[in-house]
Amino acid sequence: SFNTSCYKRADFRGLAWQEVSVGIIGFGRIGTSFFNRLPPHVKKVSIYDTDPTQYECNLLDSNVVTISSSLEELFSVSDVILLSVTDSELNRDLISSNCFQHSIHSLINISRPYMVHADSLLEALHSGKINMYLSDFPPRNLHSDFSPFVRDGRMLYLPHMGGCTKFSWDLSLKSILTFLPQL
Repeated sequence: SFNTSCYKRADFRGLAWQEVSVGIIGFGRIGTSFFNRLPPHVKKVSIYDTDPTQYECNLLDSNVVTISSSLEELFSVSDVILLSVTDSELNRDLISSNCFQHSIHSLINISRPYMVHADSLLEALHSGKINMYLSDFPPRNLHSDFSPFVRDGRMLYLPHMGGCTKFSWDLSLKSILTFLPQL
């Protein structure tokens, strides 16, 4: 059964694409592909990448896109954030407590579970700094503290496509874009 005793009606309010500020962490192949599939009426997109060479792209000519100088800045201006960074030691625990200084609606992790610090994620969910976490991997060190968020629909698991094929990328991105307007 769905436990609504700890939520208010506003916790279930959705966002329309016109009012969503999208943040993209990792602007390589997948981040760029996600950006290309955003509905045309998305007005604000912020990007951040630990590898600044990823920004050499004609998409940045758009007046919709701004480059954030830090993760904290990206979190402060975004409602929905896609994490699509390269699996490298530099990006492990990339998303930690200092990122959750501002509230966001949703964090979508299609990288690896260890890119998001599990304890920081749990604290952000408990405190309401993040409404929803979507991932194709469960958080690292998954324990029973996450169970209420899974049960109440605040943590959702996307299908893990495995492999780097055009079909799997397209299917994952279509799943995300289909689900997001319902947020």
